[in-house]
Amino acid sequence: MRGTGKDNERIASEADRLLSDPAFQRAYDMIREGYVKALEEAKSDGSPEFEDYVIDIARSLRNLNALRRTLSLTVQRQQFTMAALVTEAVEGSVNATRN
Repeated sequence: MRGTGKDNERIASEADRLLSDPAFQRAYDMIREGYVKALEEAKSDGSPEFEDYVIDIARSLRNLNALRRTLSLTVQRQQFTMAALVTEAVEGSVNATRN
């Protein structure tokens, strides 16, 4: 993710808020369950159309999972950045005190 530190912080904050939102969780779970149910109930007729249908559902499920993973990684990346900044500030203070 490119942008200023403030942009990244804002985006991570929004991603965290979204991941914590019960409505998002319910919607995510309902959509995921719908895809899984469609795959479980699919009756193969051996046609190319059926294979395309299954591939389309599998791709949709993969994209849904990638969305959640991307949101989580965005939050984690910002947390690591903030932790690194705090560590850098503390080490700078300690070094300044020693000198």
